Parts: sequence; structure tokens; C-alpha cells
Amino acid sequence: MRSWVVLKWCIPPLATLAAVAATANCMDNLPAATGCIPLSQTDEGCLPLSETQCLAGPRTTVECQGTGAECPIADAGTGCPQAVIDRFGQGVECPNLTLADFAAFGEKSSAQCLTGCLTCARVCDGVGPVLGVRTGESFKSNVPPPGMPDFILLPIELHMPETGLLGLYVRVRGEGTFQVAFLHGPLLGGDDVTGGDMFSSYGEDFQDLMLPLDPELAFEWDATTRPDYLVIKGIQTLIEIDCVVPFVLP
Repeated sequence: MRSWVVLKWCIPPLATLAAVAATANCMDNLPAATGCIPLSQTDEGCLPLSETQCLAGPRTTVECQGTGAECPIADAGTGCPQAVIDRFGQGVECPNLTLADFAAFGEKSSAQCLTGCLTCARVCDGVGPVLGVRTGESFKSNVPPPGMPDFILLPIELHMPETGLLGLYVRVRGEGTFQVAFLHGPLLGGDDVTGGDMFSSYGEDFQDLMLPLDPELAFEWDATTRPDYLVIKGIQTLIEIDCVVPFVLP
């Protein structure tokens, strides 16, 4: 069985590991994206609200709003997206990541280059946060350059079996390229070995993006390489993330 490309990332210390963010109101399910500024014309770093509103809709802040309100359909079903079943068959399993998983690190939306609530990416319901970031780096190597904005980080270890073949489904709309990776090991600094790859989105309507493209390319793990965290990191990116769903192949 072949594995995804092996990456080595240096993970900086996280300032708020113990914090758990409250769930909060989500954006409405918006029509197709219009009027977005080309990424080549924006400054480097996290994109400001003025540039993410073309996907996020009218807002007064990029931060996740509300204290205790839930995202639409936040507690809906635990099944796999139909697109995953269509590609890999009825035997595929989709671990049910919880709201607490999506809020585990208590990071502000602005610290992750997000507009809106990361918790809204738990369910595939046409509602999600907008990831907006532009960098001058082309990622010629597998090591992110220094000074990159913070990444989206989701703990998945408790939902993974001891061994398996891992895939990932992401439903997005918008434009850009972003890196996904599965990390194994502590998050207190140093290198963590992981499997991962790149996604690209070029459309005004939501798209079903999946890794692997073929079951033979699925990331295979055992007790020594079990995936502990899922990372999403923008490169040249202005996308709305409807949902993020890891899955285990039969």
C-alpha cells in the first residue's frame, strides 16, 4: 500500500491549548461568490474583512460572534458525505468529529486567517468559515516558510482506529491552493512526521475535494504513525470551507 507524501513540519508552541471556544453564530448560506479581489492584487498575510466579504457576506468583524449559539445543523448525522460513498463504497467510515474538536484550541478566527466560525465547518450544510490568506512563497519545499499565519488545527486522535487507511473530504468554494497534513506527535515544538498533500479550488460553487484520488494512495498508519491532528494551511487562498471530513477506508 502506498502512502501520501511524508512531510516534516516545525510546529510552534500553542498559546491556548487548554481553551475551549464557545460555539457561535454562522454566516448565512450565501449565493455564488462574486466580486472577489484577485489574490495577486492583495497584500501578503491574512486577508482583511473587506476582501473576504465577497464570500462571507456583510459582517462587522472577522471574529466568530455569539456566546453559546450553535451553527446551523451543528448536531446533524454522523454519516459520510455522499461523494465519499460514491467514490469509495459503502464500507468507508467517517469518524464524527465533535464541536469540541473544532473549538479545541480556542483560537480567534483572526489568528487562523478565518472570517467566521471554524465550528461551522463540522457539518456539510452550505455554511462555513472563509479562509483568506496570501503569501509570497511558492512552497517549493515541504517546510512552510517562517512568518506564515497560524494554521487551522483539529485533534482527531480519539476518533481514529489503531490502524487504518486515511482519507480526507473537504467541500469548498472560491479560489486558491491550501495544504492539508496529518500530524503525529506532540505539539510543543519540533518536527512531527505526517502525511499530506495539496488541494486547489477554482470555482464559484461548492466543490467536492478528496484525498486520496485512488484507494491505493491512501495514507496507511499503525500505532507509531497514528494521525493525532489534522492541519489546514492556506497558501494563496480565498475559500469558504463548508465542511472538513476525515474518513477511513475499508
